[in-house]
Amino acid sequence: MRIGILTLQIHLYGITSLKEKRSLVKHLIHKIQAGQNISVAEVADQDDLSQTTLRIGYIANDAQRATSFLTKQVVNLNGNQRDYYLEDWKIEIL
Repeated sequence: MRIGILTLQIHLYGITSLKEKRSLVKHLIHKIQAGQNISVAEVADQDDLSQTTLRIGYIANDAQRATSFLTKQVVNLNGNQRDYYLEDWKIEIL
């Protein structure tokens, strides 16, 4: 059994308050989790209005399946959006 961890660094556009940022981050987390059995958490930059760092955890039978699933999450998140930009991402397999 393997654990895949995907770290996303996301730049946020036009955020003027922490309340607005929380709303957007909550929306992103729900979008990522939609129908999936994964864990998502904001792990850094909680007080920064212009960026956030999310980490996604996924358990799979093998490393290839974990990498494939997490890569699809990046592709899905990187679709047509106006409120954020995916700056960087990294997958770790444990």
